[in-house]
Amino acid sequence: MDYNGELNMNTKRTEYQSHLRVFLVLAAVLLGGCASPHYSATHEQVEQRIAAARTRADHQSLAQFFEQEAQESKKRAEKHRTMGKSFAIEGWGRGKAGIQARDHCETLVGLYEKAEQENRSLAALHRQLAAETSE
Repeated sequence: MDYNGELNMNTKRTEYQSHLRVFLVLAAVLLGGCASPHYSATHEQVEQRIAAARTRADHQSLAQFFEQEAQESKKRAEKHRTMGKSFAIEGWGRGKAGIQARDHCETLVGLYEKAEQENRSLAALHRQLAAETSE
């Protein structure tokens, strides 16, 4: 591998580590108090899979995992978007409780949408790494 190729890989690793940090922070926020039955891997297991990823199949598997996480985040964002609208429709909107409930939902929508973006970005990165991996 020439110097440019090595530099390119280092840049990708740095980019990947940055995305991973953002993902883990968002995951901790989103999953900290409300673990769902779909979540089959612990953070430690995902970190281990990432650290051990060497083959095309490893990266493809991680890409699929992050796509599934993105889909879950998208569903949750939509669920909270709908709940936020229902608070206004069902008369919650007239007091402090209604405003707090809507604000809560709007905050979660933003967090879940950001988590979806980050998961899709990580999935794309792993697809790219899979394509560049010779094994």
